[in-house]
Order: sequence, then C-alpha cells, then structure tokens
Amino acid sequence: MNKRNVETLVSIGIAMSMVISWTLLTSIDNTIRQEAMATIATIPVQQTTGNDVTDISVEDTTSDITSLGDPFYTERTKATSIRVIDVSNSNGPKVEVSFSGNGTIRDSINVTDIGTTWNLQTSGGIIYSEGQGLLTTQQGEMATYTQQAIGQFTPEGRVVFHGSMFFKTLSPTGQLASLDNQMGIYNYESDIAGNAIRQVWEWQ
Repeated sequence: MNKRNVETLVSIGIAMSMVISWTLLTSIDNTIRQEAMATIATIPVQQTTGNDVTDISVEDTTSDITSLGDPFYTERTKATSIRVIDVSNSNGPKVEVSFSGNGTIRDSINVTDIGTTWNLQTSGGIIYSEGQGLLTTQQGEMATYTQQAIGQFTPEGRVVFHGSMFFKTLSPTGQLASLDNQMGIYNYESDIAGNAIRQVWEWQ
C-alpha cells in the first residue's frame, strides 16, 4: 500500500470518527434537552385575570406547583417592539420581541426588566423561545439572565411558556448578589397585546 492510499484511509478514518462523535454528542444533547423540557412541562401554567393570578389545568401537567414552593421572582412586562428576522424556516417565521417591565424579588427588592427574545414555531404548534435580559434595582445594581422556553397558544389567543432562566450578577455584593449563578424555572403568559406576567421558582 503506497503512501497516498495510507493517507486516504487515515483521512477517511478521521472523518468517520468525527461523524460518529458528532452523532453521539447530538444524541446526548437531545436526550438532556428532552429531559429538561419534560421537567419544565410538569409545571402548571398560571393564567392572569386582571391583577389576579388563577390556576388553570394544562394538558400533561404531572406535578403540583407547591412542590417548588413560592416563586422568588414575579414580574409584569409589556412588549415594546416586534420584528420578523427570518422567514426561511419551513415551520414558520422567526420573530424577535423586545419587552420592558417591573418585577419584585423575594417580595422586597424592586427591579426593572428589559429584554429581548426570539421565537420560532415548530411542528405541532409548539413555540421554541430563547432570550436575554437585564434586571436593575432602584439603586442601580444590575443582574443579567438568559432564558429558554417552550410554549403554545391557548384557544383564547394567549401565549403560554414554560422555561428556565440563568442569572448572573455584575457585583459579588449588594441586593442582587444571591442571584449569581442562580437557575430558575418559570411560567410566562402573555395576552394578544403583549401584556405578560412571569413567575419564577428557584431550582436547586
């Protein structure tokens, strides 16, 4: 076997190894994602009526929200802008939404929230969403977060999401220090006008 043939076989072997490794990693990633989404999907949705929050039943809900205790963060936001950023997906357009609002952490710390999400409708009417935002206290302290969620439209035209958030603070001390590296699981519901409420439970 000449040198060129050896080099060709080596190249093929490397390529096959890369394909196999990528397949395994994708499989593992999908498994983890499915497990995470399955966990998120067990959280009951909270429906807002005026300034009140009332429970409604949701298909595939398998656990009681009380197992997570009380939400440590609640906010009300309003969509401030919306734009289409991609229409090439066969399932539907990719839409970006910016929002702002106010929230309360542990019933004592008032913050403002500004953020942006992008949303993509997948097969079966499920909406996949990712986003990021910035919380700011009245004293100017800041914390950032990223979020991922799955959701769907209700028959009444509302959109409901179950998701996760990961917080990072910009200072190791202060009112928001406890949020650093904190993960939260949340319910989010918005009406057709973009008025939304989100409740976040601490995930330990």
